[in-house]
Amino acid sequence: MKNLYLLRHADAEYASPSQPDMNRALSQQGIKEAQWMGHIIQKKINIDAILSSTAQRAKETSEIVSNIISYDIHSILWDKELYLAKPEIIESKIIKIESSIQSLLVVCHNPGLSYFASSLNISSPYLLPTCGLVSFKIDITSWEDFPFAFKEFVSFEYPHS
Repeated sequence: MKNLYLLRHADAEYASPSQPDMNRALSQQGIKEAQWMGHIIQKKINIDAILSSTAQRAKETSEIVSNIISYDIHSILWDKELYLAKPEIIESKIIKIESSIQSLLVVCHNPGLSYFASSLNISSPYLLPTCGLVSFKIDITSWEDFPFAFKEFVSFEYPHS
């Protein structure tokens, strides 16, 4: 049995014509959201690996959560292709995760992340808010089998601000 956690990055600063979207940092609200989510994860979940977009807002979210749950930041699997990734890209990254990893946290962006989460649980579509976390149990021994496995919805958490 594997556990998949999909986390949208926390709230970011407003877009600016002078700054590339990829470089948008977390807002003060986003920092609070990421800290809140870090404490939720710390209380409820044991994470074996974190796979994250390299966009600044996703990196900061991943690093804040990692610090709170005592996960080694140097072990985060950074992937630039997760920046604004479509669902099929997200899935292609998941199936490459080592079989020894039981609990995977993926940190990336909407709309792809919400579309991906919704595709796993068609009866309950998601529009993940900033720092929204949706969890699934998957009856597999290898992440390679992910596309063909039944995904059981477990929970949906998000900061209420």
